[in-house]
Amino acid sequence: MIHNKMRKFLKRLLSVQPINYCSVRIIKALIASHLPFPFKRKIHRFPLPDVSKPFEIRISPDLILKFMNPGQSSIENLLYLFGTKGYEPEMIPIISSLAAEIACFMDIGSNNGYYSLIVSALNKDCNVFAFEPSPINIEWCRRNIVANGFSNCRLIPMAVSNYTGITRLFGYDQDSRPTIFDNGHNTDRQTFIEVDVITIDDFIEKENLTNVDLVKIDVELAEPEVLEGMKKCMKTHSPILICEVLHAADVHKIRDILNETGYRAYHIGSQGRLKHDDSLDRTGTGEMRNFLLTKMPLSDIGLSKFEIDN
Repeated sequence: MIHNKMRKFLKRLLSVQPINYCSVRIIKALIASHLPFPFKRKIHRFPLPDVSKPFEIRISPDLILKFMNPGQSSIENLLYLFGTKGYEPEMIPIISSLAAEIACFMDIGSNNGYYSLIVSALNKDCNVFAFEPSPINIEWCRRNIVANGFSNCRLIPMAVSNYTGITRLFGYDQDSRPTIFDNGHNTDRQTFIEVDVITIDDFIEKENLTNVDLVKIDVELAEPEVLEGMKKCMKTHSPILICEVLHAADVHKIRDILNETGYRAYHIGSQGRLKHDDSLDRTGTGEMRNFLLTKMPLSDIGLSKFEIDN
């Protein structure tokens, strides 16, 4: 209890100006100087000042995106402090290489819309669907879409699973960890709200979509259910998938679906390097938790340059 009170006191203190301004400048100076900075996994919680104007992040030499929520969104805090190195940098080369050739992108678990914004910017003709059930993240994603002026990016305020209807969203007041996954022991997530949920197969039928090319799935342990609810899509449209694998217990469920639908798996490592691994083994992969899933050879989707030998 004393520890929690001290933490809250320090957070309030660091939120006060000019202490906040000076602290942020010191942190950014340390990062820019490439000095050892041991708190990267915690610094996203630092109380950055809220801003009314967007800040800009250079994703690539030719791409700058605007973000509206530093001081609120943990992903945007990391981007604000570290640039693209702050959040899943290994994903940028893969997403960027695929974006130009696709006509439909589904971002399931969009959070603040980071990947939806990247694809929307790189391919103005691509239909982008950003699925996000958390009220906090919905607002932040909407603000970022508006700030960048993207008309091809559509926010879908729904969860995705293996059934259509209503579901419980746990941790809805946490920007980076909301989930519909319920193991019966959500003691740290005693509060929940009910949100709309849909399967991707039902969404495709509802929207009369004729193709789905790329799907990113990051839904905090509910990935198997999302895949279960899009097996018709996987068999019919054969989209490229980028799926987070968090827990070893989920691996066999995901692997069974991939075997049924004819997909191969590649772990996405540093700088986007792709290592064939149908076992979905994350041993020693650290924070790099995403796998590329595809039916096609990497050479057919323009990613052979990223493949490494086992």
